[in-house]
Amino acid sequence: VLSVTIQKTLYELKFFDIFQKSWRKPVGIDSAIRRSSRGTLKKPKIGYGTSKNLKHKNKTGKTSVLITSLNEINNIKYYNPSLQLILSKKLSLRKRRLYYKKYK
Repeated sequence: VLSVTIQKTLYELKFFDIFQKSWRKPVGIDSAIRRSSRGTLKKPKIGYGTSKNLKHKNKTGKTSVLITSLNEINNIKYYNPSLQLILSKKLSLRKRRLYYKKYK
């Protein structure tokens, strides 16, 4: 399941550090991007979105969940067994081994 992404950042980010990274529509009189000149960044369009039933899914088609404790893994396995579990990097090797033995 792949989704098409396009650069949605403000085109002036290359030059200035003060701008946020969210997209804002170019409104300048001489803006090459507003006029869609050749060689400039593409503006985001509604057609580049991912459909709702495919959002937040990985290539296998499952939604992944980050696990940080045993309580979380018990609750998730009970309520929704179809999720893919990802163990947090914060977990120690001893805890990881416990998870693998218990839920493999």
